[in-house]
Amino acid sequence: MAKLVVCLYNPRDEHLFYELERHLMFLERAGEAVIWHPGHLRPGQHRQMEIGLRLEEADVILFLISADFLALPEAQQWVSLALRRQRRDLAVVIPVLLRPALLIGPLDGLQPLPKDGRAVTSWPDRDEAWTSVAEGVYRVLRFAAPDERVGRQDSGPALAPPTEIFPLHRIFSWTGLPPLTYVEPEQMEEIRNHLLRPREGLVIEGPSGIGKTTALNKALEALEPPRVYRLSGTHPTKNPRAALQKLLDDGFTSTGGHLIVDDFHRVDRDTQHEIANLMKFVSDEGPDQAKVTLIGVNPVGETLLRDEPDLTGRYARVFMGKQGDDKIAELIRAGERAAHIEFARRDQFVELAGGSFFIAQLLCYQAAFGE
Repeated sequence: MAKLVVCLYNPRDEHLFYELERHLMFLERAGEAVIWHPGHLRPGQHRQMEIGLRLEEADVILFLISADFLALPEAQQWVSLALRRQRRDLAVVIPVLLRPALLIGPLDGLQPLPKDGRAVTSWPDRDEAWTSVAEGVYRVLRFAAPDERVGRQDSGPALAPPTEIFPLHRIFSWTGLPPLTYVEPEQMEEIRNHLLRPREGLVIEGPSGIGKTTALNKALEALEPPRVYRLSGTHPTKNPRAALQKLLDDGFTSTGGHLIVDDFHRVDRDTQHEIANLMKFVSDEGPDQAKVTLIGVNPVGETLLRDEPDLTGRYARVFMGKQGDDKIAELIRAGERAAHIEFARRDQFVELAGGSFFIAQLLCYQAAFGE
């Protein structure tokens, strides 16, 4: 199957990217890769969200380095997201040195291309430089030999098994954000799309433990949301009513922001009513950068419509239920890679999970613990 290669660069270096693209075309023609870059963005698409989505899907990520690229305000966010995927062994990140630049920070220590760490524009024969880059990308796509180190830290081989040993509770985690086995739910794109709609209320509901809050937090990472405020119906010390009143006193209705109410079903009825009124106000009269999102165990949406009929048409509802078997299998394979094991009954685990990430994590943990 062709692998997704995402190339990111400063628009000032676009002419250099197109030189590189010509040298990578053989990979697409051979079915080895699909090359994606910001030039593929269509009118009306949200630039940052689309780039974030592609980075989450990429198998190989090429950062085309120059002083202009490093100065991009969004470059730090791109690099952070890419390196998180590399740490989970989901992608390979490769700096491609276009023009001489001081490469410090998170990318420092990654083996760059072309060979010898010499910027493309410094080569007497630029075609030779691009050939070196193309060969390096090709080696990574075809699973480089153990002594190759393109895109990896200097201290280890490029595609050798990871040497770090993780405790099982970090690999198979059923509370919070799983650092090593996170898989995007099928509803992620729907959530992202609704987050881009200012003032529209949003309700994310589903069974307990299905990953509603995690999905929202991950979706927010790929965007540039306004200031986020959080209330919770289960916080042990912070009273939702008092926190809501302080938010209103601080001018939320005029300055805007994104209010997220977690465990909305656990909030007392009077405060629920006040939050519903705020959602209605934001939808009708709020500033462009204002938004209210509610997270809770279903049927939050039906309850709102029954108890707050004025909210009709003023919010979107995303139901998070069962995930597809392919999503559950992806989670299990990620855990196998991190734990250096292989489950003989993987297909049974997929079936027993019944579309629940929560149950899949528990099954894998118990099976791995018993090995």
